[in-house]
Amino acid sequence: MYTVMLLASEPRTGYSLMQSIEERSGGTWRPGPGTIYPLLKALTDEGLIAARSAGKREGSVVYEITSRGRGVAAEMQKMMAFACRREGAMNHIFTDLLSPEVAAPLLVNRARDVFSAFHDVIDRVEPAEAARLLKEMRVTLEVEAGRIDARETAGKAGRGSKPRRARQPTA
Repeated sequence: MYTVMLLASEPRTGYSLMQSIEERSGGTWRPGPGTIYPLLKALTDEGLIAARSAGKREGSVVYEITSRGRGVAAEMQKMMAFACRREGAMNHIFTDLLSPEVAAPLLVNRARDVFSAFHDVIDRVEPAEAARLLKEMRVTLEVEAGRIDARETAGKAGRGSKPRRARQPTA
């Protein structure tokens, strides 16, 4: 479905889709032609996207989303928004399953990833809403910076700085 979402923003060639996915995944995944073209054919067969000649060279094809595909993309966005809202709550459960020494660095990296994603998307938000969100982000960061400063000032950066919840014995 990520391919449909990419095509919702603009028509692309199969090669362009492969490059976009590689770039967005930080090089972690680059689907090859044996993956992307069968997927594009299946999405075309389902009526979610349409293929048209790119006109650049013979055989070059550009894929674009159809109205049916836009409907599916809209539903997918609703599901993803729901999942993202629930993810915050799940973070507490995931970190309870890890030792603090493992969880803390993972959460620092997670925060970096969230900030990076925020900066990637904020320029595509309407200016008035972007200004509101940037202000909200600044307030959030100032509050968190204050909490960090208080921990450092009190010398409570490590263990014992906050009462730990009792962990349930594992089976």
